[in-house]
Amino acid sequence: MGGGVAGLAATYDDYCGMTELSYAPAALRSDFEEGSKVAGFRPGVLAAQIETESHWRVGVVSHQGAKGIAQFTDDAWSGGHYSFGNGSNVLNPHDAIAAQARYLGELRTRLAKYASNEDELQDVVLAGYNAGPGSVEKYGGVPPYEETQNYVKTIRELANSKYKLTCSPEYQFKQAKLSFVNGVTPAMAGVHADGTPLSPEESASAAAEASASASASASARASASGSAGSSVKPSATSSGR
Repeated sequence: MGGGVAGLAATYDDYCGMTELSYAPAALRSDFEEGSKVAGFRPGVLAAQIETESHWRVGVVSHQGAKGIAQFTDDAWSGGHYSFGNGSNVLNPHDAIAAQARYLGELRTRLAKYASNEDELQDVVLAGYNAGPGSVEKYGGVPPYEETQNYVKTIRELANSKYKLTCSPEYQFKQAKLSFVNGVTPAMAGVHADGTPLSPEESASAAAEASASASASASARASASGSAGSSVKPSATSSGR
C-alpha cells in the first residue's frame, strides 16, 4: 500500500502542475529552471533572490553601482578577476539570471565547508552573494552584518511562501512583473515589455536606433557647447572661480 500511495502522490504532483514559479514573470520562468541546474538551488530560491535584489526593476542601480535585476557590479560582470556576464548585457533579465546562477554555483562550491546541511548552505551562499565570500570565510558563516542577515532572512521567507513548491499557490501574493527604470527601455535590455526576448531583427533595429540617438545627442551637445563658447563673456564682477 505504501508504494501505491507514493505512486499516487507522484502522479498527482505531475497532474496538478506543481510549481514554485507561479508568481515569477512568465517570460523568465524557464531561465530560473535552467539556472537552478547551474546554481544547485531550486528555481524558487533564485526567483526570491531576484525579487529581493531588485524587485524586478530593470535599470535599477545600487549605491555601490550594481546594475540589473541580479545586481552585478561592472567588475563582477566583466572584470579581470570575475566575469560572470560572459560578454552579455547586464540589463537583459535573461542574461542576468544566467549570471546569477553561475555566481551562486561558484559560491556553493567555495563556501560548502561552512555549512552542515542544505539549509545552512543556502544561507551562507546568499550571504556570500550579498557581502562577498570573503566575509563568510572571515566569520565562518553568515557574517554579523544586519543588512546581510536581513537579506538572507528575506529570501528564505520568500522562497518558503511566495516561491514555495506547491500545487496551490496562495492568492495573497501579487504577480511579479518587470518594470523599466532610470531611463532604461525594454529595447535597451534586449526584451519586450513583458520580458520576452527581442528577435535578432528587432535587436538589430534597436541597436541602430540607439546608435542614431547617441549620435544625435552628441551633435546637440557639441552644438550647444560651441554656441555657449561664442556668446558667453566673462562678467566684470566675476570672482574667477
